[in-house]
Amino acid sequence: MNRKRQYALTALLSFSLSVVGFTLFYFELIGLGYTFFILVPLCVGYFLGLRPDFGIALIVSVMVGLAAFFFFLATSELEGMICIIILLPIFIPLIVLGIWLGYVIKTKLHKKDKSNILKISLYPLVVLLFSGGIEHFFGNRYDDAIVESTIELPYDAAIVYDFIKRVDTLEGERSLLMMLGLPVPQKCVLEKEETGAKRICYFEEGTIEEEVTDIKRGEFIKMKVTDYKLPGFKWLKFDEATYLFTQTDSATKLTRITTYRSKLKPRIYWEFWEKQAIKEQHEYVLNDLKRRLDAKAK
Repeated sequence: MNRKRQYALTALLSFSLSVVGFTLFYFELIGLGYTFFILVPLCVGYFLGLRPDFGIALIVSVMVGLAAFFFFLATSELEGMICIIILLPIFIPLIVLGIWLGYVIKTKLHKKDKSNILKISLYPLVVLLFSGGIEHFFGNRYDDAIVESTIELPYDAAIVYDFIKRVDTLEGERSLLMMLGLPVPQKCVLEKEETGAKRICYFEEGTIEEEVTDIKRGEFIKMKVTDYKLPGFKWLKFDEATYLFTQTDSATKLTRITTYRSKLKPRIYWEFWEKQAIKEQHEYVLNDLKRRLDAKAK
């Protein structure tokens, strides 16, 4: 096989193997944990490393195949662009590592016995199914997390409360994550100021529905999340949303708290991005609140 066909085949294999890994996840045969985010890219790279000659052109062809795979996810709306971008720092280095491992193993076996190549080519599939099964039944649990954001406003707590309990139009400068696809808050509607009332927050794409569990003007608004439809947040379960108003002599400290659960692993990586995304949504709402209060004061 000539070089061009070899690298075209590598790009096609990269795309196909990535689709296989995503299909296993989509049909819940593997979870959103170490199997999908660590072993899948390692196995994709390992399988590819057993085939063509190792070199820079191989890496390029792998990148072409992955680009086609991520383009497929984005255009088919199976995943949002922000999810794909955050996935790249994990996926690509592990695929490259897998290619190197496959190449080293192939080189050593080629000198001894060529017949072993087919046998070791099946190892990744066995590892994926075995690991995915274990993780699906024993490690597919949610981990609790909490995000807090605060802002100090030179206004009375009761006034701040009145401006945040319901919001007709949210405006402000969008963060980089929002420009990449993070859902942007649009407005929040509170039907009544009483326990049991419904509060709905609307985003450009999707909603979060909440039920008031406790409320007191100028002191707190506590809500439990009853339903949410947000693109890219399928792996999260939002639990509670809280506003706390702390009055000082000349200002009000407003604290926004979101509690949620997530099944994404490794946690050290995904928790950072989850909290960053939620914090940016908090700050968008709090900055808009400050804008509206300042405009009213003028």
